Amino acid sequence: MTPKSDPVSWSKSKKFGCLTIIAATAMVPGLSSTLYLPGVPNIIEDLNSPQILVTLTLSLFILFNGLGSLFWSSISDSFFMRRRCYILAMLVFSIASIGCYFVKTINGLIVLRCVQSVGSSVANALGAGSISDLFVKEERGSAVGLYSAGAAIGPLIGPVIGGALSNSAGWRSTFLFATAFGLLCCLLHILFVPETHKGDTATFDSNDAAPAVRKSVLKNIADSLSVGAYDYVFLASVAGGFPFAIMFTHETIIPTIYEEQYGLSSTLVGISFLSGGFCNVLASVMSGKASDYYYKKAQVTREKALLQSRELSDTDTARDSGITVTDAYSLAQAEDRITPFSLFCGFVVIPAGTLMFGLSVSYNASLALPIVGMGFICFGFMDSVVTTVTFLVDALTREGRASSGTGVAMLFRNLLAAVLSAVAVPWMQAMGIRWIGIIAAIVSWIATGGMLYLKLRGQKMRERCGASRDARDGEFLSAQ
Repeated sequence: MTPKSDPVSWSKSKKFGCLTIIAATAMVPGLSSTLYLPGVPNIIEDLNSPQILVTLTLSLFILFNGLGSLFWSSISDSFFMRRRCYILAMLVFSIASIGCYFVKTINGLIVLRCVQSVGSSVANALGAGSISDLFVKEERGSAVGLYSAGAAIGPLIGPVIGGALSNSAGWRSTFLFATAFGLLCCLLHILFVPETHKGDTATFDSNDAAPAVRKSVLKNIADSLSVGAYDYVFLASVAGGFPFAIMFTHETIIPTIYEEQYGLSSTLVGISFLSGGFCNVLASVMSGKASDYYYKKAQVTREKALLQSRELSDTDTARDSGITVTDAYSLAQAEDRITPFSLFCGFVVIPAGTLMFGLSVSYNASLALPIVGMGFICFGFMDSVVTTVTFLVDALTREGRASSGTGVAMLFRNLLAAVLSAVAVPWMQAMGIRWIGIIAAIVSWIATGGMLYLKLRGQKMRERCGASRDARDGEFLSAQ
């Protein structure tokens, strides 16, 4: 791929246009997983199903979303394509959604929801790879923030639209909406998003991407899973997985609590999710900006220290002074993506939200308190997504394994969320909502402790795993 055709060299408007459509596609999992949440009691009655099986449609959706992410990332790497994966996946999602509209049994709904989930997972799988195709490192934090904002809008509007549709036209109408949205995303990719995968013609250009090597789908799946054996990838998956599991567990139990304890209708239950969705969007923007700010600040600080160690003036630049990236390896570390802001969210914001939610519901306090608590949980969760995705993209792009790393992280977090959401209602009935809040706060502290360890020891961990350097030996560092 010549520099002229390299997606990094495209105009800013073209790159952000493509990113906007990818972000819209990233809305699909959150939208379709929450769209029919307000109608769950109606589904139980209409399909004459026990609650545990309807809950299973939510848990398996999350599980197959993780498996689907691994599948699409492997297809993309095997056939050097992203665009056709987005198009095919949205067609799969739309066909499964229309099937859900006509389904007559809970077993049929479970199967179709799994297929729907696989189709919806494509942006989770390829979004990070598309960002590494389009943007240089200094731009990736904001790009991931915009991409994550799209993912955050899905859970924001899903329950509201779903509540209104369920009340006015029945729960099945939510799947007609999902079908229309999936077809719209498919059409946008056909018309406006070119192929960005560099394939086997990739060069070591400004995007630092390694040349791709064609492998079979099964080989790529195996290679993707092998990335999870890297201790720093596993630790990042844990740090990002538990906040997601905490958030989704609370989402699963909210309809039951709000309808039975607080007497809300399906429409009002949907509206109550607005606080969490708004905090998702706010966190994605703030976290992306914070990621780029601290990343650039760390580079400048280390560059000044390196120049001073060479007894050079602060006004000199690394390029003018003949300093190569080999000399300045530590100037750009993926660990700089783990910011004080993200640590604050994990140590303070998420635990505050889980405790506020659990204790206020336990003591039957004002409905405003669990709604605000859920907002805190969602804010902290979305920050963990931006932090771990940007870290893995920066740590693995040089090896051409950014999609694999994020795919493994997605699989881990979705598996965790599927298990916890499946047992959430029985757990709440056996232990009480108060203990769910307390245990979730402790889990958040442990997960964030792992993130702090990753910030302090991540570079050494990557070196032990044989990770490639952030830039090619002998290449001059560009002046900031």
